[in-house]
Amino acid sequence: MSYASPISVQEQTALLTKLEEQLQAQQEELSSRRSTPRYPLNARVRLLAEAEDGSLRQTAEAWALDFSHHGLGLLTERPFQFNDKLLVDFGPAFDVRFHARFTVVYGMNLVGSIQRIGGRFVV
Repeated sequence: MSYASPISVQEQTALLTKLEEQLQAQQEELSSRRSTPRYPLNARVRLLAEAEDGSLRQTAEAWALDFSHHGLGLLTERPFQFNDKLLVDFGPAFDVRFHARFTVVYGMNLVGSIQRIGGRFVV
């Protein structure tokens, strides 16, 4: 793999500014489509499946990246399918331990076995 030659400080500054402007525009576009704000979340969670008898079993560990009133963005090594029904165990990430039901609404492979999934809370 070959790399481009180093660029000047001025060129780097201009390119970084352009990248920032592009990311800001994407964020504004995304924010305008959301009905509620999204908050960064940096917490380890467990994903659980509920059996017909009501018992719970852990299906994966995940890293919660962001939270909104309606859902959650996660990183996990296990792929999930659209409409998979799960529970998120917030465990020790918060003062009160609780499970929240959610449905997977999107998923994509990022790199290697790392999956980015999003879930909508079921209320």
